[in-house]
Amino acid sequence: MEDVLNDDFFTNHSANIIYRREHTTLISKKPYSCWEEIQDEFEDYQTNLNYTYADILDFLIEDYGIDEDEQQQIVEFFKSDYTVFEWGIPNKTY
Repeated sequence: MEDVLNDDFFTNHSANIIYRREHTTLISKKPYSCWEEIQDEFEDYQTNLNYTYADILDFLIEDYGIDEDEQQQIVEFFKSDYTVFEWGIPNKTY
């Protein structure tokens, strides 16, 4: 995973980790100008963090201990045309 964390694609693109009250967490590649836009889109919005793709992976590995399968799902999401990844059980993209 170290090669991904240092890859230009992953260090030059950013996304939002969106925390929701329903105990699921989203990763959104949609560009938002402010947190209110996110709140308007997700009524159960609590807060968000905006990081580069590499920082999101590093954060989830370090703080949540995501396994290699989850890491690969997130990498594939970042490379895909999907805009939202729902991190939970089961993981979903849309």
